[in-house]
Amino acid sequence: MKLQFDYLKRQIIDERAPRDGILAGEICLKYTLFEDDITKGEKPNYTPYVDREGAFVYQDGAFRHADTQTVLEIEEHENGLLLTLSSSDARLSEFGLCLPINFMGKRTGDSSDSQFLFNSSYESEDGRIVYAYLVKPNGNNIGVAMLSAGDGWKMDYSRDAYAHFFNNLNFYANFDRAYNTERKPNYLQLCIFPTTDFPHFLDELSRIYGIPFLYYDKSGAAVGETVTLSAYGSVDELRIKSATCDRTVRYSERFTIPDEGIVWVTPICRGKAGAGVTLFG
Repeated sequence: MKLQFDYLKRQIIDERAPRDGILAGEICLKYTLFEDDITKGEKPNYTPYVDREGAFVYQDGAFRHADTQTVLEIEEHENGLLLTLSSSDARLSEFGLCLPINFMGKRTGDSSDSQFLFNSSYESEDGRIVYAYLVKPNGNNIGVAMLSAGDGWKMDYSRDAYAHFFNNLNFYANFDRAYNTERKPNYLQLCIFPTTDFPHFLDELSRIYGIPFLYYDKSGAAVGETVTLSAYGSVDELRIKSATCDRTVRYSERFTIPDEGIVWVTPICRGKAGAGVTLFG
């Protein structure tokens, strides 16, 4: 299974189901300028604020938005696609990429079996791991992972069946200045790849990020009872933190709940922390 990009149709093609449209529109730039003030004006429907949207023109092997000196490069990367967005424009405040995913409920004429649901979004506390798992009833699921340091993701609600369906999925190198986040380079890199189920998705993420990921058979248990952990990638140790516990132990699939409340479990491989799980005692 593999994803390809059709430059003529500006569509991501899934070889498992070439007729299924992954996108319901064209990928575009989302941005604001430092001179913009998104805190003023009437609150819009369907989205937290009004920002600017820029269409790309394909020129010299890349997509370009001349007004903001922005370049979007799309290239095949193993079985998926690597999207790299960059700009040298110092006027930019918000800087991100809009993926108009063919979410369920969009009036595209597609069967709901071939439209996506938004599922299991994640952002680590330090912001270095950001991903989304997008599922279809027909099983041709995809994953999106943000590989560059950035501020995170946002999505806008659809005007159809308001608050039930989504219009897009956006990833940002920088949120607008109104959010007071640490300023980062206007550089964004996303990997979009096919996947079959959530364990396969985590296995792909482990390979893409180069760190271990954890999952569990249940999200909690009584104190003293065990939860079965599944590791994706190599794991040497587990770092355990709770209200009364802060220690590192040798990795085992059988994990005993140490005390009441929230328990954070992080996999460690050769001293490098991976993506952990949150359990409840």
